[in-house]
Amino acid sequence: MNLYEDEKWTKEYFNGNLSSLTTEEIIGNVDAKREWIENRHQEKLFININSYDAFTRKSTLFLFGRRGTGKTALIKMMCYEIDEKILKTYKYYSLIDSEQAYSDLSVQVSLSPLSQLDLKDLTIQLKTKWLWIIETAAMQQILTNNYDKIGTNNDLKAINSYLLAQGLLVEDVDCRKYEVIDPIKRLVESIVGEFAKISDKYFQVGTAIFKLSQIYFCSDFTTARKSLYNYLKNEKSFCVVIVDSIEPYEANDKNFKALTSALMEAALSLDNNSDYGVVCKAAFPSEIEPHMAPLNISKSEPRSIFIRWGYGNLVSLLAKRYLNLIKENINDAEYKELDDPYIARNFLYEYLPRTMKTKVLDEFDTIANIIRHTQKKPRQVIYLVNTILTIAKNNGFSFKSIDEGTINDGIHARLD
Repeated sequence: MNLYEDEKWTKEYFNGNLSSLTTEEIIGNVDAKREWIENRHQEKLFININSYDAFTRKSTLFLFGRRGTGKTALIKMMCYEIDEKILKTYKYYSLIDSEQAYSDLSVQVSLSPLSQLDLKDLTIQLKTKWLWIIETAAMQQILTNNYDKIGTNNDLKAINSYLLAQGLLVEDVDCRKYEVIDPIKRLVESIVGEFAKISDKYFQVGTAIFKLSQIYFCSDFTTARKSLYNYLKNEKSFCVVIVDSIEPYEANDKNFKALTSALMEAALSLDNNSDYGVVCKAAFPSEIEPHMAPLNISKSEPRSIFIRWGYGNLVSLLAKRYLNLIKENINDAEYKELDDPYIARNFLYEYLPRTMKTKVLDEFDTIANIIRHTQKKPRQVIYLVNTILTIAKNNGFSFKSIDEGTINDGIHARLD
């Protein structure tokens, strides 16, 4: 039966069989953060698009990409390569990826008298808070990586003293390590606490800002900050602090604009020379880019890149994941050769039909047909192929021989 000739059958089939389909994560999770936690060798599935190499350079600070285009995957790969000493530009990294903490900070700014400030003044005030968050996160990472040296290094002692005093470290003496406390959460607690103490609305803003400055930009912080840069100078090393993609957002909200613009301003203001320092990188949904207003746009634009996926990249992404599905004990060379989209395409066509019928054409390239039903986002491509494979599994079909009908069902299961 032709799927498109019998409209009544089509509606009955989809309403009865596929409308309640639960898509399984057969070739992967659409959430990169979860996937990197759950999969030991996620780096083998990574597709090295041009945006990745550009993002790892010290000169690139801001990464923009539509939701589902792989911002988190790029960041996770960068962290992996620093850990494995493959990427030698940075010795240390700190990843700030708590969406809840960022959301809480945005909410508390909105609820506090800080929101009375205009956009420019609020951005300036929040920039100093971001600088504190960034440099404190760098201190935490350097200290936890050099726990055994704290007793013999004066710079580490000064950093240790400040972080413990601020409640930003919890020491596990038995395991000889520290548990770090998210500096954004600590800042939120302080904002809530300081504003709760102030009752006179006419003096709330100035008094609270002054008290917050006393807490964080005191002489102890100044000493710790000097020690941070001195330690990096002696090592001739860099620490990169990465703020992962901020997905929940209100693009037209003044406080959100100020918070994101202040982050960009803080990253731009870090003064690094060629030998050592702290670098801050941040990822943002590209949908918010037109609404962001850093004070110095001419400086931020050359430091920004946008994630762009080509057709060949998506073919390679599918091929690596399909290989991972159907074969065990895969060597690195097998993954590597699938970076070539032509090899990847031919590999996939060992298990998929090369062409298929569509509503308007008798013959259409199968992979192209699958991808054209997405917005060329990796998340959508993975989800669509997961849907196709879930239908195949439910019907008892082998993943090594997917037929045209199953692909058509999967494509239209979420569209009709």
